[in-house]
Amino acid sequence: MSPQQSDSRTSSPPTTPRPRDNDPPPQYPANDTLSQINVASVNDHFQRPFMIKEMLQMRSYTSCVNFHKESITKELTDLQHSLAEHKNDIEKKHEQLRLVLREKGGEREGAMKRVLDNIQVLIKETVANSVKKEVDANIKEWIRVPVETRRAQLEKQIGRMDIALTNSNARRRNAQLQPGDLDEPIGPIFRDNGTKSSLFPADLRSLYSYPPGDLKTLLGDYDISLDPKPNFESVINKFLTFVGESRSPTFTNVLQLAPGIEFEINAV
Repeated sequence: MSPQQSDSRTSSPPTTPRPRDNDPPPQYPANDTLSQINVASVNDHFQRPFMIKEMLQMRSYTSCVNFHKESITKELTDLQHSLAEHKNDIEKKHEQLRLVLREKGGEREGAMKRVLDNIQVLIKETVANSVKKEVDANIKEWIRVPVETRRAQLEKQIGRMDIALTNSNARRRNAQLQPGDLDEPIGPIFRDNGTKSSLFPADLRSLYSYPPGDLKTLLGDYDISLDPKPNFESVINKFLTFVGESRSPTFTNVLQLAPGIEFEINAV
Protein backbone atom coordinates (compact mmCIF):
# COMPACT_ATOMS: atom_id res chain seq x y z
CA MET A 1 0.00 0.00 0.00
CA SER A 2 1.29 3.49 -0.89
CA PRO A 3 1.87 6.20 1.65
CA GLN A 4 -0.83 8.41 0.10
CA GLN A 5 -3.39 5.76 0.45
CA SER A 6 -2.33 5.23 4.06
CA ASP A 7 -2.68 8.99 4.90
CA SER A 8 -6.06 9.29 3.25
CA ARG A 9 -7.29 6.34 5.26
CA THR A 10 -5.93 7.79 8.46
CA SER A 11 -7.28 11.37 8.06
CA SER A 12 -10.83 10.44 7.08
CA PRO A 13 -13.39 11.37 9.84
CA PRO A 14 -14.75 8.56 11.90
CA THR A 15 -18.13 7.38 11.03
CA THR A 16 -20.82 7.69 13.73
CA PRO A 17 -22.49 4.43 14.35
CA ARG A 18 -26.25 4.38 13.96
CA PRO A 19 -27.93 4.44 17.36
CA ARG A 20 -29.83 1.48 18.40
CA ASP A 21 -33.15 1.42 20.11
CA ASN A 22 -31.72 0.27 23.43
CA ASP A 23 -28.76 2.65 23.47
CA PRO A 24 -28.86 5.44 26.15
CA PRO A 25 -29.12 9.07 25.01
CA PRO A 26 -25.84 10.81 24.36
CA GLN A 27 -24.16 12.38 27.37
CA TYR A 28 -22.59 15.81 27.05
CA PRO A 29 -19.62 16.77 29.12
CA ALA A 30 -20.22 18.74 32.28
CA ASN A 31 -17.98 21.57 31.12
CA ASP A 32 -20.07 22.25 28.04
CA THR A 33 -20.43 25.96 28.85
CA LEU A 34 -22.05 26.90 25.61
CA SER A 35 -24.90 24.49 26.10
CA GLN A 36 -25.51 25.73 29.66
CA ILE A 37 -25.53 29.37 28.56
CA ASN A 38 -27.96 28.67 25.76
CA VAL A 39 -30.35 26.78 28.09
CA ALA A 40 -30.12 29.46 30.79
CA SER A 41 -30.74 32.17 28.22
CA VAL A 42 -33.80 30.41 26.92
CA ASN A 43 -35.17 29.78 30.41
CA ASP A 44 -34.47 33.36 31.45
CA HIS A 45 -36.15 34.60 28.31
CA PHE A 46 -39.36 32.75 29.04
CA GLN A 47 -39.42 33.04 32.87
CA ARG A 48 -38.53 36.73 33.22
CA PRO A 49 -42.08 38.07 32.49
CA PHE A 50 -43.57 35.70 35.05
CA MET A 51 -40.99 36.65 37.66
CA ILE A 52 -41.62 40.34 37.07
CA LYS A 53 -45.35 39.78 37.40
CA GLU A 54 -44.92 37.85 40.63
CA MET A 55 -42.61 40.50 42.01
CA LEU A 56 -45.16 43.20 41.21
CA GLN A 57 -47.90 41.16 42.84
CA MET A 58 -45.77 40.54 45.94
CA ARG A 59 -44.94 44.24 46.11
CA SER A 60 -48.66 45.05 45.86
CA TYR A 61 -49.50 42.53 48.55
CA THR A 62 -46.74 43.87 50.78
CA SER A 63 -47.99 47.42 50.36
CA CYS A 64 -51.54 46.31 51.16
CA VAL A 65 -50.42 44.37 54.22
CA ASN A 66 -48.35 47.27 55.47
CA PHE A 67 -51.30 49.59 54.98
CA HIS A 68 -53.64 47.32 56.91
CA LYS A 69 -51.00 46.75 59.56
CA GLU A 70 -50.61 50.47 60.10
CA SER A 71 -54.39 50.87 60.17
CA ILE A 72 -54.81 48.06 62.70
CA THR A 73 -51.96 49.38 64.83
CA LYS A 74 -53.57 52.81 64.86
CA GLU A 75 -56.95 51.34 65.80
CA LEU A 76 -55.38 49.29 68.61
CA THR A 77 -53.56 52.36 69.92
CA ASP A 78 -56.79 54.38 69.86
CA LEU A 79 -58.62 51.54 71.60
CA GLN A 80 -55.96 51.35 74.32
CA HIS A 81 -56.25 55.08 74.94
CA SER A 82 -60.04 54.78 75.06
CA LEU A 83 -59.89 51.85 77.51
CA ALA A 84 -57.44 53.72 79.72
CA GLU A 85 -59.74 56.74 79.83
CA HIS A 86 -62.74 54.49 80.51
CA LYS A 87 -60.84 52.74 83.32
CA ASN A 88 -59.99 56.07 84.91
CA ASP A 89 -63.64 57.11 84.74
CA ILE A 90 -64.74 53.85 86.36
CA GLU A 91 -62.19 54.19 89.17
CA LYS A 92 -63.36 57.74 89.86
CA LYS A 93 -66.99 56.59 89.98
CA HIS A 94 -66.06 53.70 92.29
CA GLU A 95 -64.27 56.06 94.63
CA GLN A 96 -67.27 58.38 94.68
CA LEU A 97 -69.56 55.43 95.34
CA ARG A 98 -67.36 54.23 98.22
CA LEU A 99 -67.48 57.66 99.78
CA VAL A 100 -71.26 57.77 99.47
CA LEU A 101 -71.63 54.27 100.96
CA ARG A 102 -69.29 55.15 103.81
CA GLU A 103 -71.37 58.18 104.64
CA LYS A 104 -74.61 56.26 104.30
CA GLY A 105 -73.19 53.39 106.37
CA GLY A 106 -72.38 55.72 109.23
CA GLU A 107 -75.85 57.22 109.08
CA ARG A 108 -77.42 53.75 108.93
CA GLU A 109 -75.44 52.51 111.95
CA GLY A 110 -76.53 55.53 113.92
CA ALA A 111 -80.15 54.99 112.91
CA MET A 112 -79.98 51.27 113.83
CA LYS A 113 -78.51 52.10 117.24
CA ARG A 114 -81.30 54.57 117.91
CA VAL A 115 -83.91 52.01 116.86
CA LEU A 116 -82.41 49.32 119.11
CA ASP A 117 -82.27 51.71 122.04
CA ASN A 118 -85.92 52.60 121.52
CA ILE A 119 -86.86 48.90 121.31
CA GLN A 120 -85.05 48.14 124.57
CA VAL A 121 -86.80 51.00 126.32
CA LEU A 122 -90.16 49.82 124.95
CA ILE A 123 -89.52 46.23 126.10
CA LYS A 124 -88.60 47.37 129.61
CA GLU A 125 -91.72 49.51 129.85
CA THR A 126 -93.92 46.69 128.54
CA VAL A 127 -92.48 44.12 130.96
CA ALA A 128 -92.79 46.52 133.88
CA ASN A 129 -96.42 47.25 133.04
CA SER A 130 -97.23 43.54 132.64
CA VAL A 131 -95.59 42.64 135.96
CA LYS A 132 -97.40 45.46 137.71
CA LYS A 133 -100.76 44.35 136.33
CA GLU A 134 -100.12 40.73 137.31
CA VAL A 135 -99.02 41.65 140.82
CA ASP A 136 -101.98 43.96 141.28
CA ALA A 137 -104.38 41.23 140.13
CA ASN A 138 -102.83 38.65 142.48
CA ILE A 139 -102.92 41.05 145.40
CA LYS A 140 -106.58 41.78 144.77
CA GLU A 141 -107.40 38.06 144.57
CA TRP A 142 -105.44 37.39 147.75
CA ILE A 143 -107.11 40.21 149.64
CA ARG A 144 -110.59 39.00 148.67
CA VAL A 145 -109.96 35.55 150.26
CA PRO A 146 -110.86 35.52 153.95
CA VAL A 147 -108.12 34.98 156.46
CA GLU A 148 -109.59 31.69 157.71
CA THR A 149 -109.74 30.31 154.19
CA ARG A 150 -106.16 31.29 153.53
CA ARG A 151 -105.13 29.65 156.78
CA ALA A 152 -106.91 26.43 155.82
CA GLN A 153 -105.26 26.44 152.40
CA LEU A 154 -101.84 26.93 153.94
CA GLU A 155 -102.44 24.15 156.48
CA LYS A 156 -103.58 21.84 153.70
CA GLN A 157 -100.46 22.58 151.68
CA ILE A 158 -98.27 22.02 154.73
CA GLY A 159 -100.06 18.73 155.44
CA ARG A 160 -99.46 17.51 151.90
CA MET A 161 -95.82 18.38 152.22
CA ASP A 162 -95.59 16.45 155.51
CA ILE A 163 -97.27 13.41 153.95
CA ALA A 164 -94.93 13.49 150.98
CA LEU A 165 -91.92 13.72 153.28
CA THR A 166 -93.18 10.84 155.47
CA ASN A 167 -93.85 8.61 152.46
CA SER A 168 -90.41 9.42 151.03
CA ASN A 169 -88.71 8.35 154.27
CA ALA A 170 -90.82 5.18 154.42
CA ARG A 171 -89.95 4.20 150.87
CA ARG A 172 -86.28 4.78 151.62
CA ARG A 173 -86.49 2.34 154.56
CA ASN A 174 -88.54 -0.19 152.58
CA ALA A 175 -85.90 -0.21 149.86
CA GLN A 176 -83.49 -1.78 152.38
CA LEU A 177 -85.72 -4.83 152.93
CA GLN A 178 -84.41 -8.16 151.66
CA PRO A 179 -86.59 -10.96 150.23
CA GLY A 180 -85.98 -13.02 153.36
CA ASP A 181 -87.06 -10.24 155.76
CA LEU A 182 -90.58 -11.62 156.04
CA ASP A 183 -91.22 -10.33 159.55
CA GLU A 184 -89.57 -6.94 159.18
CA PRO A 185 -92.16 -4.15 159.35
CA ILE A 186 -93.09 -2.35 156.15
CA GLY A 187 -93.00 1.43 156.44
CA PRO A 188 -96.58 2.69 156.00
CA ILE A 189 -97.51 4.81 152.99
CA PHE A 190 -100.18 7.45 153.61
CA ARG A 191 -102.79 8.72 151.16
CA ASP A 192 -103.45 12.40 150.37
CA ASN A 193 -106.03 12.62 153.15
CA GLY A 194 -103.38 11.65 155.70
CA THR A 195 -104.62 8.10 156.34
CA LYS A 196 -103.39 4.70 155.29
CA SER A 197 -105.42 1.79 154.01
CA SER A 198 -106.89 -0.51 156.62
CA LEU A 199 -105.42 -3.42 154.67
CA PHE A 200 -101.87 -2.05 154.62
CA PRO A 201 -99.72 -5.08 155.60
CA ALA A 202 -97.54 -5.00 158.66
CA ASP A 203 -94.82 -7.10 157.00
CA LEU A 204 -94.09 -9.25 153.95
CA ARG A 205 -95.46 -12.40 155.60
CA SER A 206 -98.85 -10.74 156.04
CA LEU A 207 -98.82 -9.44 152.46
CA TYR A 208 -98.10 -12.88 151.00
CA SER A 209 -101.01 -14.34 153.01
CA TYR A 210 -103.64 -11.94 151.56
CA PRO A 211 -106.40 -13.48 149.46
CA PRO A 212 -106.94 -12.05 145.96
CA GLY A 213 -109.91 -9.93 147.04
CA ASP A 214 -107.94 -8.15 149.77
CA LEU A 215 -105.08 -7.52 147.35
CA LYS A 216 -107.50 -5.89 144.90
CA THR A 217 -108.92 -3.69 147.63
CA LEU A 218 -105.44 -2.75 148.88
CA LEU A 219 -104.30 -1.60 145.45
CA GLY A 220 -107.58 0.24 144.89
CA ASP A 221 -107.13 2.22 148.11
CA TYR A 222 -103.89 3.65 146.69
CA ASP A 223 -105.16 4.06 143.11
CA ILE A 224 -102.69 1.48 141.81
CA SER A 225 -103.78 0.22 138.38
CA LEU A 226 -103.85 -3.50 137.64
CA ASP A 227 -102.56 -5.28 134.55
CA PRO A 228 -105.14 -6.34 131.91
CA LYS A 229 -104.73 -9.97 133.04
CA PRO A 230 -103.37 -9.78 136.59
CA ASN A 231 -102.14 -12.71 138.62
CA PHE A 232 -101.02 -13.00 142.20
CA GLU A 233 -97.36 -12.43 141.49
CA SER A 234 -97.88 -9.34 139.32
CA VAL A 235 -100.17 -7.76 141.94
CA ILE A 236 -97.63 -8.40 144.72
CA ASN A 237 -94.85 -6.90 142.63
CA LYS A 238 -96.90 -3.78 141.87
CA PHE A 239 -97.56 -3.14 145.55
CA LEU A 240 -93.94 -3.76 146.56
CA THR A 241 -92.77 -1.32 143.88
CA PHE A 242 -95.29 1.25 145.15
CA VAL A 243 -93.96 1.05 148.73
CA GLY A 244 -90.33 1.29 147.56
CA GLU A 245 -89.27 -2.38 147.57
CA SER A 246 -87.81 -3.03 144.10
CA ARG A 247 -86.27 -6.45 144.85
CA SER A 248 -89.56 -8.37 144.89
CA PRO A 249 -88.99 -12.15 145.45
CA THR A 250 -90.38 -14.92 143.28
CA PHE A 251 -92.73 -17.54 144.64
CA THR A 252 -89.97 -20.14 144.64
CA ASN A 253 -87.72 -17.97 146.81
CA VAL A 254 -90.52 -17.18 149.24
CA LEU A 255 -91.46 -20.84 149.63
CA GLN A 256 -87.84 -21.65 150.40
CA LEU A 257 -87.61 -18.80 152.94
CA ALA A 258 -91.01 -19.38 154.57
CA PRO A 259 -92.41 -22.81 153.66
CA GLY A 260 -95.37 -22.34 156.01
CA ILE A 261 -96.96 -19.64 153.79
CA GLU A 262 -99.79 -20.80 151.55
CA PHE A 263 -100.27 -18.81 148.33
CA GLU A 264 -103.47 -18.17 146.47
CA ILE A 265 -102.09 -18.93 142.99
CA ASN A 266 -105.47 -18.38 141.34
CA ALA A 267 -106.01 -15.39 139.08
CA VAL A 268 -106.61 -12.21 140.98
